[in-house]
Amino acid sequence: FYVNDYAVGMAKGKYSMIDGSTRYFAKYSNNNPMVILLYFLYSIADFFGVTDLIGFGRCVNAVAIMGAEVLFFFAIKKLTGKLTTAVKFLLLSLIYPPVILLVPWVYTASFCLPFMGGIFLAGANLYRAKKKSSIIINSAVAGVLTVAGYNIRPVVMILSIAFFICLVMWTLRSKERLK
Repeated sequence: FYVNDYAVGMAKGKYSMIDGSTRYFAKYSNNNPMVILLYFLYSIADFFGVTDLIGFGRCVNAVAIMGAEVLFFFAIKKLTGKLTTAVKFLLLSLIYPPVILLVPWVYTASFCLPFMGGIFLAGANLYRAKKKSSIIINSAVAGVLTVAGYNIRPVVMILSIAFFICLVMWTLRSKERLK
């Protein structure tokens, strides 16, 4: 909970900035963007009078996980063209114990999920795209989500690299896609 505690401390005015000389932030500086994001969320909640900022963070975490589930649902529906496959995925992922256990753990592992869901949906849209404008918009969305998600947790980049490799292979298979 060090990231959470530090973000709460910043929101409450205990700390003015992230101290990179502390043992934790010197070793895990990749968590700085997460602390900043939580600081802004907790500051907004504090402004509106929310006193339990950790509970608020857990609620935001649950919304992030559910938002990711919805994005994955639409991406799977778009890729397969089958509603039943997407519903099966949604049901399985919602009853999967690690997803349920992830809700109280407000950390980068769950905050990166909406970025990954958005990249997955943009990739599914790219796979089905016929118009150049759709290709450009979905490519831009995937790029922005990759860069923003990378700052929360670098693992987001793996999904983008995988989609890029798949799109290259798909394009090489069908030369008409290059036009």
